[in-house]
Amino acid sequence: MNKSTLCIGLSLFAWAATVQAQSQGTAPAPAPGLGRIVGRVTDSRGRGIVDASVETENRPAATVRSDGTGHFTVVGLNEGLYMVTVRRIGYGPRQAKLTASKMHPIDVLFVLEKSAQELAGVTIETRPLVPLEYRYTHRFDQFFENRHANMGGVFYTKDDIESLGGFSAAINRIPGIQMRYGQYGRLVVNMERCASERIAYIINDIAVTDGLMSIIPEQIQTLEVYQGINSLPAKARGNACAAIVIQTK
Repeated sequence: MNKSTLCIGLSLFAWAATVQAQSQGTAPAPAPGLGRIVGRVTDSRGRGIVDASVETENRPAATVRSDGTGHFTVVGLNEGLYMVTVRRIGYGPRQAKLTASKMHPIDVLFVLEKSAQELAGVTIETRPLVPLEYRYTHRFDQFFENRHANMGGVFYTKDDIESLGGFSAAINRIPGIQMRYGQYGRLVVNMERCASERIAYIINDIAVTDGLMSIIPEQIQTLEVYQGINSLPAKARGNACAAIVIQTK
């Protein structure tokens, strides 16, 4: 086989491979460009700006960051003209049309001026610790502080109690507690882990010994129920192992 026959054979082979690739929906990947854009980003005093973004038009993948001295190099570009945008938080952006060159890239200087930046707004939604209907007095502040601090008790407001079906229904919804009406209509509370005689009752910040006998359920404004010595508020500590704390009208 002579040289001319070999060249023709190789050409036909390359042509056949190209036709086959196109018939399969693929095409040879273009070779990466050899053009470069180099430069430096500084402030008005000539100090290099670190981590400025340098973006080339229509080539988001070509975005680079300036180094510790403000220098940058964008590679992999086809030779030609590009719009280049430089940005850094705290500075106004700069744009310029630059030529990406393979052999002699121009060393361009971007000088950024300090500028106030308007950031996207942030919406903060808050709720007052003490609801509006309880703000007419400070009597209930401690209740809401305890509830907010997650002190380990169960905390009901008058609205909570009404929504649960009343005072006794609200108490009976708490696991490990049962309240019933005993002899002479007396309210009796039983707890799984605390004997009845060791339950502390605090009504309007005063410890009482007659349990809930003096309570008119319709007048209850806040109700706190604590089970276990470790969760008791300071005013209920002593011999008690549980506590029911009530504020009325």
